[in-house]
Amino acid sequence: MEVAAQTWPDKPVRMVVPFPAGTSTDVAGRRIAEALARDLGQPVVVENRAGAGGNLGADSVAKSAPDGYTLLLGTTGNLAVNKSLFRSLPYDPITDFTALTIAWYSCNVLVVSSTSPITGVATLISEAKARPGALNYGSPGNGTAGHLAGEWFKAMTGTNLTHVPYKGGNQVIVDLIAGQLQVSFEAVGNAIALIRAGKLRALGSTCKDRLAVLPELPTLTEVGVPDFDIRAWALFAAPARLPEPITQRLAAALTKVLNEPAVRDPINATGVQVATNSPAAAGAFLRDEVTRWAKIVKTAGAVVD
Repeated sequence: MEVAAQTWPDKPVRMVVPFPAGTSTDVAGRRIAEALARDLGQPVVVENRAGAGGNLGADSVAKSAPDGYTLLLGTTGNLAVNKSLFRSLPYDPITDFTALTIAWYSCNVLVVSSTSPITGVATLISEAKARPGALNYGSPGNGTAGHLAGEWFKAMTGTNLTHVPYKGGNQVIVDLIAGQLQVSFEAVGNAIALIRAGKLRALGSTCKDRLAVLPELPTLTEVGVPDFDIRAWALFAAPARLPEPITQRLAAALTKVLNEPAVRDPINATGVQVATNSPAAAGAFLRDEVTRWAKIVKTAGAVVD
């Protein structure tokens, strides 16, 4: 393995994106792969392995050889949430991967229709307490960030909102604008154009810090929901037991390309925030996130068979 580490890479590297082609994660992954190939001097081939909430792609990487030729562009779901959400997961996010670096963070925004009488978070909380269960919030499905953010909001505010799960996110926004839903915790990338167009009213963001793309929007903590911090993220990982020299070389290359303006700026423009760290810090972050999301999933009472 030492000889392999000294000659690595001497053939193409495979980057598994566990979502369909054309999704935001896939588009960002392909941009990163192109830059990474130039840095490594070998092709970086994106392979879309979608299914089971991202679990199929993650599992394929977990079971790959730890030789530096297979990478995972993992996300909050398949590397943190799903360990608690699924009754049975074929891999362990902590023990089956070598974390390399975070890639980016993403927040959700609490939104209502621009015609809604709900003008702020205080109004929403007051209305929800006055009419328990009468207000609906939509999400792309059970266990998604929009669902879990809504359940965490209920727990933190002592309110009772009724969750309406959809099969995908587009119809959530359609029904929200039409007034069939009252509230949604939308990914900022999905909502920002509609917020700017005046079709949705944003009440607060779910991360602990304000969004760079919506700096005027307060966080939920700022408007009275204490210690609210729901953030999604992407993280690069390789199979467990990756040799240390390859780990450091891969991490350095990923950090370099993620911070190149030609890569960073287009990704940030989608509403996320590119961020990088060391393999040790990424591993600690992953362990903390698995624990944190377990608490959120338990509060939501969400389970997927």
